Amino acid sequence: IVLMGGAVTVGGNVTDFAEANTFHDPHALNIVLASGADVTIVGLDVTTTTQCDDADFEAIALKSPDLGGFLKRISSFYIDFYESVYGRRTCNLHDPAAVIACTHPQLFEIEKMNVLVEESGERIGQTFEDASGHSVNVCVRCDSEAVQQQFISMFG
Repeated sequence: IVLMGGAVTVGGNVTDFAEANTFHDPHALNIVLASGADVTIVGLDVTTTTQCDDADFEAIALKSPDLGGFLKRISSFYIDFYESVYGRRTCNLHDPAAVIACTHPQLFEIEKMNVLVEESGERIGQTFEDASGHSVNVCVRCDSEAVQQQFISMFG
């Protein structure tokens, strides 16, 4: 199982501690982590380092007018959001990074960690390393430029 969620070695994006997916259903993630399945977490640890901007989405639209054009149109919402928050006209490739981790794992540095998810209180949704946690693979770094180029290359 490869999932996009969490922020094991960095802060969150909906609170100081939690990433959006884990914040909204931390109990479900703990069930997945405890399942005994081979789980890889692709979280904010790497997804916030992989980005595309208006020019990237324009290039994608030129290569693939239908799908690329669609992506260009829908990405403007995220680019506008990130500009309002961070002052940059880029958007993070959260879900695409998780897919690319499946197809090109060599682009990611993965560490085995024991991870838990906080299910209540002020830190609800926080993913953190803990000796009593579940053994999972955590993407801690990636070749951001290569991940971005892999994403762009999918369109032509």
